[in-house]
Amino acid sequence: MTMRAALRRLLAAELNVDPAGLAFTADTNGRPSLSMPDAPDFNVSHSGAHGLIAVSFRRRVGVDIEESPPSLDWRSLEASVLHPTDKRIIDAMPQADASSAFFACWTAKEAVLKAHGDGIGGKAIGMQDFSVLPRNDARYAVSAGPGTFQAISLAVPQGYAAALAWSEITQP
Repeated sequence: MTMRAALRRLLAAELNVDPAGLAFTADTNGRPSLSMPDAPDFNVSHSGAHGLIAVSFRRRVGVDIEESPPSLDWRSLEASVLHPTDKRIIDAMPQADASSAFFACWTAKEAVLKAHGDGIGGKAIGMQDFSVLPRNDARYAVSAGPGTFQAISLAVPQGYAAALAWSEITQP
């Protein structure tokens, strides 16, 4: 509920309108948008005690944050998340770095899919259908699977991973 209130206040401030007057709608994939012309694109994510909001007047955006508990058996999720390129790169890492690399990869992929509009449960493309690795500092190398998107890793508290993705094509 706190993230929804923060989103409403942020969008209202960007549009210089009353927060209570904002009307939202959702597309067939459940992706929300504002019911008004020339509205900005936005995306929200929260996990554990943290959340992120992305807003853009020019591009489609997606954001993801995930708590990465050391007790989670991330290897059991590999087949549904990792493209063979991602798996090869993560498997080559020292064991101590592999878990955080997996969660970073996961958040980048989810952010891209959210910017794409399909989300992780969508029918058009799955997380394992495209690669985001290797990574050059904060920037991911997003393969062409979901379209033309860019993604970066975001600085977050220890125990979390986060990413922001955006379309390369400017929205009309």
